[in-house]
Amino acid sequence: MHKLLVAVLPFHLVAADGTMFRGDAAHSGVYASTVSPDLSAVKWKFKTGGKVISSAAVVAGTAYFGSTDSKLYAVDASSGKLRWAFATDGPVNSSPLLSGGIVYVGSVDGNFYAVEAGSGKLAWKFQTGGERRFTAPGELGARWRE
Repeated sequence: MHKLLVAVLPFHLVAADGTMFRGDAAHSGVYASTVSPDLSAVKWKFKTGGKVISSAAVVAGTAYFGSTDSKLYAVDASSGKLRWAFATDGPVNSSPLLSGGIVYVGSVDGNFYAVEAGSGKLAWKFQTGGERRFTAPGELGARWRE
């Protein structure tokens, strides 16, 4: 079992722009705030059946993240308690994006999923061409098939 360690920022730091990777459309990683959060201790831990590779998206008190155990998770950001888990047919290595009550995430199974943020139910999925692993020595990552 792998563990996810989460440092939860105060809600006002992530609420406005925290719905996508690095905070905004420019992916700047800059959040407007006059408060410096106290990140001196782990607030909670959550175990998945695999590794957590991507960043979590924290929106309206819920942390959304994927795992190599082929699941997308929604966890209460205050307590670390599971709200729901959505199973895909492959590892979920991408960072989720939230918009309009829907969590969007890609899976190594070749599907792009839209999952209802409140319930964890599938809204729709789209079959992509999947991803190809880089094969050059020292190269990490994947790219979508053309």
